[in-house]
Amino acid sequence: MPWLEKGNEDESQNLLFVHVPRCGDTSLMIAHNVPRKATVGASWFHKLGMTIFFHRYKLLESTNFPIYTSGNAACIACLTFFAYLRFAVLTKSDPVLQYMATFFMVFFLALLIGLSFVFVAPTIARVVEIRRSYLILVHYVLCQFMENIEYITGTNRYGYLPHLTAHKMLNYGYVTPKEMENSSTIAIVRNPYSRMVSLYMYNRFGPLETFEHFVRSWYEVMKYYRETGEVEEWYTPCHVLPQFEFTHFQGTQLVQSIVKQEELAFLVTQDTAVLAVQQDSSVADLPNVVRESLLVFDYPVTLNQRPDLKPPVPLIASIPFPKKFEKMQRDTSSTSSINSGISQEFRSSLRRQSVITGSQRSSMMSTLESLSVAASEILSESTAENSNKKID
Repeated sequence: MPWLEKGNEDESQNLLFVHVPRCGDTSLMIAHNVPRKATVGASWFHKLGMTIFFHRYKLLESTNFPIYTSGNAACIACLTFFAYLRFAVLTKSDPVLQYMATFFMVFFLALLIGLSFVFVAPTIARVVEIRRSYLILVHYVLCQFMENIEYITGTNRYGYLPHLTAHKMLNYGYVTPKEMENSSTIAIVRNPYSRMVSLYMYNRFGPLETFEHFVRSWYEVMKYYRETGEVEEWYTPCHVLPQFEFTHFQGTQLVQSIVKQEELAFLVTQDTAVLAVQQDSSVADLPNVVRESLLVFDYPVTLNQRPDLKPPVPLIASIPFPKKFEKMQRDTSSTSSINSGISQEFRSSLRRQSVITGSQRSSMMSTLESLSVAASEILSESTAENSNKKID
């Protein structure tokens, strides 16, 4: 959903949105009516495709494996109907009719399994063979059925177009350098741990998969990115990419306004707006078109208020930290209620422009591996402590 607004005479009023996955940005798409804009003037073929895309997009926000859906009910009804024809009505009919009935039985059974268990968010992100099959299916087999280049939304061989990085938009020719320079561009980022919890909830293999297992598995999903810095969807799913990959390229910031999700509450009143300036907040000096677009959010935007982000295990805030993690403790200043979950170290690091070179990437990946192991240790310690308390 990168283009929220476009076609204005004043190009600065055009709003290009770089959507970092799992940063709570879908509200912007709804508020700016992108689903409707993507179908205006389109053929019936692409209107149907975009309708299906946005329906599936919304559906996968609420469940990992969508089983109890109207689409599955229709598939079961059709499967039952053709099974009845094949085994009750056409038993002595022309073999051609029997083959046709069998074909449709197999088709609707495959569609049922594909929509419920195969082509869903967890498998597309974590199983490379399924992801590549999906990219081939939507681009070549379905003839780009679910893409809209004008608003850069839908899906094709490049993956989910709403989640293209700023550099990919330029590289694929979806946005010109002039448009990138003259339009108002925005991205929303968040606390990396909170985002990791959200990634877990969205991409887990059901509620029985632990966060520890997911983190270790996710590290393997990052293989191509860790080893070569590969960012193409064919190798690396968009959910794997660090947030800076969406907003920067080779140390150069491409997105004008980078807003921290945890500081969106500063936009509510004049008092909080003043406080935003005092705290050197990421929302302190936004262009009007960007500021107005962000007012669609419900405040405060917090992890616990997002029903799709509630994991079955305690959040990091409730886990007792070892001494080696003292630097990651919550900010206890007067603004902690607005900025909960953001450590001072993280807040300071985002104020500086990140310059990521090829030589530094391997070091970053090593650090990521260490953090993954540390997170697992923390969860293990927390589980052991809770078990001891129950015994006592």
